[in-house]
Amino acid sequence: MSGIIGVSPDMRSGVIGAFPAGMVIQVVSFLTNLRGNFTADKNDVSSSPAIAKAITPKASGSSFYIKIRWLGECTAFESVHAHLHRDGSRVNATNDQALTPDHDFMLGQPFQAWNGGSDFDSTHDVMNFSTLDETGSTAGTATTFELKFSSNNTAGRSIYTNRCAGNVDYSSGNSEIIIKEIAG
Repeated sequence: MSGIIGVSPDMRSGVIGAFPAGMVIQVVSFLTNLRGNFTADKNDVSSSPAIAKAITPKASGSSFYIKIRWLGECTAFESVHAHLHRDGSRVNATNDQALTPDHDFMLGQPFQAWNGGSDFDSTHDVMNFSTLDETGSTAGTATTFELKFSSNNTAGRSIYTNRCAGNVDYSSGNSEIIIKEIAG
């Protein structure tokens, strides 16, 4: 070690505005305790309330690490699928009906937190997932990530965000999206 700070080629020394590859450049998040409900069918639909966050990249060619934490309840959690959208398109999961006509690729799925049967007044379904979006970025151009849901049931499934399906005042919580911009 020479004792000179900032001369390592790995640190891109002397390049203004450059970040070392793999460095977390910024972190943004959105946390909500608003309660809502909606119906998901074969199409991807936004949660209610929406769980979405825009990030304006500080560098071009960045990747994004996205973490989703959702709390709520589904009338049939086993047929509810969670997806992440970037500016309206799915991230890291397609919906190719020719490939899988009766199934849906997903990044996450709510699961029942209590295995004692249905109790729509006090037991939540929970979901946590994360993914790395490596499609790149353009510095200064905002990108929005949003949690969406679908169901393999054409009649749809009722989904309740940050609350139980039954008594809305009995038990509630919050949901969150965290996005990290990572230098490319």
